[in-house]
Amino acid sequence: MSVAEFLFLLVFWYMYAALVWLPAAWIILTLLTPRLLLDKYFKEPHFSPTETVMFGKFPGSFVRTSVFGWMLIFPKKAKGRQIYNLPLYMPKWYMICLRLFVLAATWVKFVI
Repeated sequence: MSVAEFLFLLVFWYMYAALVWLPAAWIILTLLTPRLLLDKYFKEPHFSPTETVMFGKFPGSFVRTSVFGWMLIFPKKAKGRQIYNLPLYMPKWYMICLRLFVLAATWVKFVI
């Protein structure tokens, strides 16, 4: 296999992941967001009243999932929203999946 073929396949699989697996993972993570997390932090003063309305229902709930994911990766963002001990309100599997999703989505965005 030549270098050009390898690069083509690499970019193809990244595009495939961006079009198929990442949206599916995003939907699943949004639907499985822990109720304890939402009850504890998805209200004032952590989110503004406008954000709670916009991110409370479809399609804004996807943004809410991303916001929680970014707070896991960058704890300073969580402190800016006065959110402390975020991992305590998430199951371990959800926290790992959310981190992997955000990192994969960021990586695919930079590659494509």
